[in-house]
Amino acid sequence: DTYTTPDTRSREILMSIKSVFEQKGFDGASMQDLARAAEMSVGNFYRYFASKDAIIAAMVEHDLQDVAQMFGEIRSSADPRAAFLASMRREILQHNQSCDGSLWTEIEAAANRRPEIGQITRRMESDVQRYLIETFSIIAGRPAPEMEARFAEHARLMIVIFKGTATQPGLTPALVDLAVSTIDLLLDRIVAEAAHPDHPIHIV
Repeated sequence: DTYTTPDTRSREILMSIKSVFEQKGFDGASMQDLARAAEMSVGNFYRYFASKDAIIAAMVEHDLQDVAQMFGEIRSSADPRAAFLASMRREILQHNQSCDGSLWTEIEAAANRRPEIGQITRRMESDVQRYLIETFSIIAGRPAPEMEARFAEHARLMIVIFKGTATQPGLTPALVDLAVSTIDLLLDRIVAEAAHPDHPIHIV
């Protein structure tokens, strides 16, 4: 048999239980429900995840690994801007077509009720915002600290656009096009304003 590392196994378990959170909600899904979906005994399931908070933390960690890989590929691309926009389109569709979009909607709702989950999701958004700022820096050819000081709100708006689109029920190609076009317009604004550091900042 092929050896399965603990990290690989935990990722497999997380993939198998996503639909349970989608169907029953964060609070409604019991550890027994999750273990059943993973085709494991409850005792064995607890060896991997001691609580639902631990499950969310692991989901965030795995997602951040994927995000880091994606932005690494963008940075090394011959055309980082085109690679970034293509990645945004692909990720919106992927999150929406899997149960990830509805899952993250449920997690966001849980984050509003539970400070522990809120802390985990804020950490993820902070890391994603940092990756976006680094991408702005490469595309505009300006230092990252300067881009952070001037365009942090632009990065936050892109996160809002991405999340809002990816979690939209009945997502249409036209809406994806609009979302990616809006992100592209924000990049136009960032590049134009970055070329003139003394000009006032405009969000849109």
